[in-house]
Amino acid sequence: MKRLIVTYYCKEGMREEFLNALMQEGVYEGSNHDKGCLQYEYFSSAKEKDVLVLLERWESEELLQAHLQTPHIAKMPKLKEQYVKDSTIEKFDVE
Repeated sequence: MKRLIVTYYCKEGMREEFLNALMQEGVYEGSNHDKGCLQYEYFSSAKEKDVLVLLERWESEELLQAHLQTPHIAKMPKLKEQYVKDSTIEKFDVE
């Protein structure tokens, strides 16, 4: 099983707009319906007003890679360009 922690450092004041865009563009809904998705949830940082955290859990690396090729994830570069100044990804193998 794969676990990802994706941290989005949004442009100032853009966290809620980014989250709304992810919902409207079908990124959230589509990802939750992708084969092998066990968790795909966004969380707002209580400490930093412009940080959005995504927790993902996938059945396997292969299914995660298939998810990354979907039309809804293809929208991410444009969304990130508009709303995000930086992001990090932490990836783990879990039992």
